Amino acid sequence: MGRTGLFLVFMGILLLMPLTALAASAGKMVSKGNTAYAAGKYDEALKAYEEASVVAPESARIYFNKGAAYYRQGDYTRAIEAFENAALNNRDGVIDARARFNLGNCAFRVAEGQKDHDPRQSLDAYKKSIRHFQEALERDAGFTEAAENIEVVRLIMKSVLDEIKKQEEAAQKEQADAEKTAEKIKQLIEDQQALLDRNMDLSTREREDGADDALQGKPAD
Repeated sequence: MGRTGLFLVFMGILLLMPLTALAASAGKMVSKGNTAYAAGKYDEALKAYEEASVVAPESARIYFNKGAAYYRQGDYTRAIEAFENAALNNRDGVIDARARFNLGNCAFRVAEGQKDHDPRQSLDAYKKSIRHFQEALERDAGFTEAAENIEVVRLIMKSVLDEIKKQEEAAQKEQADAEKTAEKIKQLIEDQQALLDRNMDLSTREREDGADDALQGKPAD
């Protein structure tokens, strides 16, 4: 169990519990993968887990460990797929709860990646994260870390919503300022046009007055 800020992460790996000689063979590969995982060699760990899954293709524990390795690599899409399979294939309530907890972790990381460039979309991922933590609690009422993470995610969602509101208010103010500026420019153009029209009228009248004076034999001013 580890803590990232206030966010609790369960990314432990599981030992395969061999019941037959065939399963024992898979267990050796899982053990090899776990050793590589502990050393931070996630590619090597995944290779061992893949070999183990050939022998035990429906093992929830192998799926779980693969998910943990993918998570450590930052490949949340594959981690989600692995943890979903761990939950679907489990025959152990503890694995089910832990798999759903880690699905919550994955959804949270996806949301964090979206938060800055698409905060509205991140809210959907945060909601999904909360749902997975709630599912973990339903399967293990004593899973306090899941309850704590729900509260953390809710607080983060509130901050995201506040930021969205600020951005919307700023955008509205910017739009209002732009409209005011456009209205001022429009008024200036109209004023300039009116002034030009008046000057044209004066010029026309002066020419007409000059022509009348010429006809009457009077010098023009």
